[in-house]
Amino acid sequence: MSEQDLHALDDAIHGFRIATQRPSYRRFILDGLGFDGGVASVRVLRAVARLTTGDRGPSIGHVATELGVKHSTASRLIDSMVKDSLLVKVTCGDDKRQARLSLTEQGNAILEQATSRRRQIIQEAVAGWDDPDVTKLAELLHRLSTSIDERFAQA
Repeated sequence: MSEQDLHALDDAIHGFRIATQRPSYRRFILDGLGFDGGVASVRVLRAVARLTTGDRGPSIGHVATELGVKHSTASRLIDSMVKDSLLVKVTCGDDKRQARLSLTEQGNAILEQATSRRRQIIQEAVAGWDDPDVTKLAELLHRLSTSIDERFAQA
């Protein structure tokens, strides 16, 4: 890879991150969802949904790992979301120190709305693109994020 290509990729990633951190982007996703939580709460909802297998929800530790945050940070967010009836936290029968999480109907509805809004933004952004380009971009972004995550997930 040339130095120029590396700089261009770094600039593109940086630009994407800035675009998705703008207050107007966050407002578009969060406005009208019917709760006071922020983008971090939506990330927690998404993590719980992604990590749920069958009827077994993830632990707080699994959510923290998925989000790349400290256990205490995830725990505080989750406790707030349980209080707001977005998540249910149930103590495990086999290990009382562990708790499993699941989405409530309200939490699931908020996640669906936020996901729909995020996908609307993406759809508008790639409206004039050819389908193979969108498919290739999704494949390459997934490959890039997986490579970076593998490098730093264990650190």
